[in-house]
Amino acid sequence: MEWGTMLFGNTDLLKEYGIVMGTPRDCLMPALRERKVEIPNRDGKYDYGANTYEERIVEVRATSSRDLTRQELRELAYILSKKSRFCFWDEPEKYYIGRIYDATALERVTVARASVVLSFTCEPFAYGATVTQPIAAGLNRIEYKGTARTPTLIVLKNNSKTTAQNVRITAIFRRKTL
Repeated sequence: MEWGTMLFGNTDLLKEYGIVMGTPRDCLMPALRERKVEIPNRDGKYDYGANTYEERIVEVRATSSRDLTRQELRELAYILSKKSRFCFWDEPEKYYIGRIYDATALERVTVARASVVLSFTCEPFAYGATVTQPIAAGLNRIEYKGTARTPTLIVLKNNSKTTAQNVRITAIFRRKTL
């Protein structure tokens, strides 16, 4: 991926609009959503345990490398307002799913070298590449590195002429010890 590129869905913002992206500012992990209740006549709060996350905000400085028409800005605002998968040049193997809710900042990038900070509201997690692995008879270990529980989709495709039989999928959850 070329320096300064951002792919938003199928749109390369650098090639299509001349928008150069800086290094995105991203939190390591979104905030845990508190699940607490205040109990009258008791100190503190009762904690039900936080097990869900807030949305992730990704901010990035966008600089226009050329003059943009009002029509191009409308198209760009429309594209960025649709929830989509996107990734940046500095970590192309990692992607987010999100959108811009307020595109008013884009109004300032009509001339070359104009710069604004864009704020993307995203799902809580940064995602990695899809793991594709051929399956053979016997035990097959599929490693998918991640730091939080996320939905997993397993697709089994039988490319042979013989019938697949006795397929068993076992999930093993390992607890990290402190």
